[in-house]
Amino acid sequence: MPLGDEKHKLICDEMVNIIGADYVSDDPALVEAYSRDFYAVSVLRKQSPEFVALPGSTEDVQQIIRLANRYMFPFSVIGSGMLFPVIGARKPYWCIVDTKRMDRIEIDEKNMYAIIEPYATHAQLHAEAIKRGLYMGNTMAGSQSSCLANHVFQGEQGTAYRTGYAPHNILGVEWVLPNGEILTTGSLANPGASYFWGEGPGPDARGLLRGLLGHLGALGIVTRMAVKLYPWPGPPVLPTEGVAPDKKCELPPERFKWYFFTYPTLEQTIEAMREISKVEIGGVLQHLPEVFLDWWWAKSRAEYWSTWTEEYWQKNFKNSVAVCLWGFASEKQVAYEERVLKEIIEETGGRLIP
Repeated sequence: MPLGDEKHKLICDEMVNIIGADYVSDDPALVEAYSRDFYAVSVLRKQSPEFVALPGSTEDVQQIIRLANRYMFPFSVIGSGMLFPVIGARKPYWCIVDTKRMDRIEIDEKNMYAIIEPYATHAQLHAEAIKRGLYMGNTMAGSQSSCLANHVFQGEQGTAYRTGYAPHNILGVEWVLPNGEILTTGSLANPGASYFWGEGPGPDARGLLRGLLGHLGALGIVTRMAVKLYPWPGPPVLPTEGVAPDKKCELPPERFKWYFFTYPTLEQTIEAMREISKVEIGGVLQHLPEVFLDWWWAKSRAEYWSTWTEEYWQKNFKNSVAVCLWGFASEKQVAYEERVLKEIIEETGGRLIP
């Protein structure tokens, strides 16, 4: 890489003028930390960027992108950095835009949505939302992942039965395009309006954000986004105890109750899930691969492989369905839904797992 040449120094000086010397670095020791992560492909393709920039606002991001256009240098963006191989440096003068200063959250309780920035995690948002009797869809990527990035990437959620996939929950968006212009979508497109609505006016641009798997920063950087929140029937603070991997959380059983059951065939599993959805019971409804259960259950590598090679999960949890009943309205709701669920399991030939 042409580290230290005239163009390099010019770019670095200009970025310092934009966001300050404390938030730009070309220190070889620091940029080395942005060269790879734990993925094998990332290790094999290891390459350090020339710059790391930490913007603090939409305006900072806009100026960095305009600078990239002016001096023709490539850049990529990090949310929480969980999928590093797709954003690692590949060419000279590469700049990684690290959004960790942009972690603010605003919650509109009345209209049930939250405004988030790229580095705000699912854990942050969920912790603040449940204090207000609200929650957001729970990601399958883990609570430490960027909530904004998940909404514009795969968007898989364990609560999708109730909340839908994450991209369906996107409302107003503030988006810096590759040419440095700022695009606002949904209700934000109306001057003076807030983030409360996702559609229109005109063509809905949210599909460009995600597409099949998201554009991964190729179409610019989303700096602020509003996402839907939903009623939360649980406590304002999650009741946890212990230390990982032995940490646990037990929600009030009178408001939350899990059921696991299996079927001889996948067709019966699908039919049972269809019947459950028809009567609209439960807060979570999932068909889980056996390997997922082993991942979550095992507390060590040895424990994982021993149960997997013994085919414990394959034999006992094949074609399984997981349902969590939520007492959105009251404790009586859980009792009622429990009776309905047991009838469906019996009628569809399911077997409860103790």
